[in-house]
Amino acid sequence: MPGKFDYREISTASDPETAIKYGVQAVPTLVVRTASGSTVSTFTGVPSKTDLRNALEKASS
Repeated sequence: MPGKFDYREISTASDPETAIKYGVQAVPTLVVRTASGSTVSTFTGVPSKTDLRNALEKASS
């Protein structure tokens, strides 16, 4: 899995606009996006290692 990834955490309480923008309806929610900003995958809850790896590989290609 080549490349670097940025991680950003937001608080749905202090930043509800961003939560709404990305469709966050439950915590935790993980949104995997490409460098250009398009969403590859959205996970509600903790994704499996395989699902997360697949999403990150898709985002980096």
